[in-house]
Amino acid sequence: MTREWAEELPEKCPPEEADTPQHSVFFRLVEKNPPSETDFYSVLMLDPNRTIHTTDKCHAMALSIFETPELCARQKKYKPFREKIVIGITLTPDSGLIQQTFFQGHYSWWRKASFDCVKHCNIHIK
Repeated sequence: MTREWAEELPEKCPPEEADTPQHSVFFRLVEKNPPSETDFYSVLMLDPNRTIHTTDKCHAMALSIFETPELCARQKKYKPFREKIVIGITLTPDSGLIQQTFFQGHYSWWRKASFDCVKHCNIHIK
């Protein structure tokens, strides 16, 4: 049986309000250039025992992406992200679902298991 989502998501996740991206470019922080598959794992997939700052496990299992490289780069002021690189990624209708969350310009992305994230990275910014 083929998995639909990259991670085993809780019930009713992604939420009904989530949208299908339409060949939109978003920005994400990654470890290195070029990025690897693990750059597209949620914090809970990388560390299941991690303390999360939300009571919503569905959103904790999503990937954070941003509308602009500037918004994404602002996250580098926080210690865990200081050495990361901003990349652009084109999300197609088969990439999963997205929802604007937390603050303007921030999106949660639930990715499909079949979507090749690395192949869709197209912009590398320091």
